[in-house]
Amino acid sequence: MIKPCFKMLFFGFCILFLLFTFSSCLVTQELTTVSFFSQGDYIHGWYWLRDPNFNNHAEWVFTSLPQGNKDFICKFEVLATNTFDGQPGVDAEFFLSYGIPPMGNMGGLFLGRLKVKLKNTHDPNDATGYSCRGTVVIPRKGLENSKGLWLMAKRSDDLNEFSPFPNHIAFRSESVQLFSIKQ
Repeated sequence: MIKPCFKMLFFGFCILFLLFTFSSCLVTQELTTVSFFSQGDYIHGWYWLRDPNFNNHAEWVFTSLPQGNKDFICKFEVLATNTFDGQPGVDAEFFLSYGIPPMGNMGGLFLGRLKVKLKNTHDPNDATGYSCRGTVVIPRKGLENSKGLWLMAKRSDDLNEFSPFPNHIAFRSESVQLFSIKQ
């Protein structure tokens, strides 16, 4: 009885020691949004992407990216439902394109697109039941020397490889927090 208990305590202390020792490696730096744009329907502080042609989108631009080769982490908080004034408990599904934003006389550069699914959170502070949260990793490849990052969320796939997502989703400037792992 004592030996298993001792082993648990020993390994517990070892884990805590490792966490405290290497926690500085896990520290992240939050990057701030420089611009946000959406042509979705503006309702109570949120831009709803719900047009029948699936053309509405939301865009963010981040600048002053730190140099390095570590991927970016996007923390999302959005709203989702299945139709106008729809049901709660719906997951948010969308396509997230990313790349280098246009700067000066130079156009932007599309680097990739991800399929994203954020789970409904059943947040007790959300009377509608529409809140969805999750994280997405943006690969650093192609952004190593870039000073900016462009993100675009859309229900349809601009590469036309997948069918559009029918659920209605809502974004705002604060919907995405971008983090960089310190070098």
